[in-house]
Amino acid sequence: MAKNIKVNALASVMVKIFNILFPLITGPYLARILSKESYGDFNVANSIMGLFLPFAAFGIYSYGIRSISRVKNNIDQINKNFTVLFVISLLSSISVGIMYLIYTFLEVSSNMYMLYFSLGIQIFTQFVYIEWMNEAFENYGFILFKTLFVRILMLVSIFLFVKKADDIVNYALILSFTNLINYMISFVYIKSKVKFVKFNFREIFSHIKPLLSMLLLSNSYMLYTTLDKLILSIIGAKIEVSHYSFALSIAQLITSVVYSIILVSLPRLSFYFGSGEEKKYTELLNQVTKSFFFIVIPMGFGLSLVSTEAMIIYAGKKYLEAGFILMLFSLRIVMWSLDQSLSMEILFVRGYEKNITTFYFVGGFLNLFLDIILLKLKVMSAQYYVYTTVFSEILVVCIIISFIIKKKIAKLNEILKSYFKYILCSIPFFIIAYFINKFLP
Repeated sequence: MAKNIKVNALASVMVKIFNILFPLITGPYLARILSKESYGDFNVANSIMGLFLPFAAFGIYSYGIRSISRVKNNIDQINKNFTVLFVISLLSSISVGIMYLIYTFLEVSSNMYMLYFSLGIQIFTQFVYIEWMNEAFENYGFILFKTLFVRILMLVSIFLFVKKADDIVNYALILSFTNLINYMISFVYIKSKVKFVKFNFREIFSHIKPLLSMLLLSNSYMLYTTLDKLILSIIGAKIEVSHYSFALSIAQLITSVVYSIILVSLPRLSFYFGSGEEKKYTELLNQVTKSFFFIVIPMGFGLSLVSTEAMIIYAGKKYLEAGFILMLFSLRIVMWSLDQSLSMEILFVRGYEKNITTFYFVGGFLNLFLDIILLKLKVMSAQYYVYTTVFSEILVVCIIISFIIKKKIAKLNEILKSYFKYILCSIPFFIIAYFINKFLP
C-alpha cells in the first residue's frame, strides 16, 4: 500500500486539530453572545435532531470504510459498492427527513419551527456525506485542506451573522449549510475517481443486514449521552442540557484529535486481516494502541484537574456549574480509550459488530433504566446522568474484555499492560495538582 500510515496519521491529526481550534474560537464567542435561554433552546433542538440524524446515516460511514478497504484493488467492485451504498443513503436520508418534519409539526411549538427546520437540513443532505470513501482511500491530505477551508468559512460566517443574543437560528443555518458545502466538496472529488454503475436492486438487500447491525452499533451511543440530554429536556432542565452539552463538547473536542490514531489504522488493519496477514495485524494493533494510550490517558487525567478553569475560559462564568460535569467527562475519557481500542480495532475489524452492538445495548438499556429512575425522582442535575452513563460504560468494557478472552479472539497482554502502565504514570498529576492548589490556590 503506497500511502504511509504515519503521514496519514499526521494529516488526520491535523484535521482533528483544526476541528478543535475553530470551536475553541467560536464556542467561547457563542457562549458569551447568545443568551443562556437561546443556547438552551438550541441544545434541546440539536438533541432532538441528533436522534434522527444517525438513522439517516444508516451506519454507512463505518461500514463503507470497511467494505471499500477490503476491495481497494478492484475498481469495478469499488464502483458497485459505492453506487449501492449511495442509493441506500439517499433513501434513508429522505425517509428519515420526512419523519423529522412530521415530528416537528406535531410536537414543536410554532415559534421554534425555524430553529428545527434549519437544523433538519443536515438530515436531508446526509446522503451527500461520502467522507467514508476518502477514509477508505486514505485521502487524508485532501481532507486536511478541505477541512481548513470549510472551518474558515464557518468562522467568518458566525462572526458576520451571529451578533445578538437571539441569533440562534442564524447559527443553526450556518452549521447546516457549511456542513452541506463540506459534503459537496468531497462528493465532487470522489466522483472524479469513481462512477455510478448499474446494479441489480436485489444487491441492496445483501447490504441491508450488515448495515442494520452497523446502524444499531452506530446508534447505541443514543442510549448513553444522547439519552441523558433527552431526559433532561423532557423534565424542562434546558440550562442543565447546556451544562451537559458544553462539558461533553469539550471532552469530545479533546478526544477527537487522538481518536484519529484509531480511525486511520482501521483501513490498514482491515486490509491485513482480510489478507490473512495476522502477524502484521498484531504488530500494528499493539503499536497503535500503545500510541493511543500514551496520549489519551494523561490527557483525560490532566483535563479533569483543570476542568473548572477550562470551563470558565471556554464558556465564561455563567457556565461555571458545568466545570464539575467536565471533570466527570474527563475521567470518562480514560475508560473510553480502552473501550474504543478493543471494540473497534479488534472486534469490529474482525467482523464482530453484532456482538459489539449487543454489548453496547446491554449497557445502554442499563443507562436507560437508571435514567428513568432519575426521571421519576425528578432529578434535574446533569451530573447524576453522567454517573449513570459512566457506570453503564464500565460494565460494557468488562463484558468486552471477558468476551475477547473467552473466545480467544486476540491476546490482550500487551494492550492491557500499556493501558495500566500509563494510568500509573498519570497518578503524579494528582499529587502535583494537590501541592499547587495547596500553596498557590
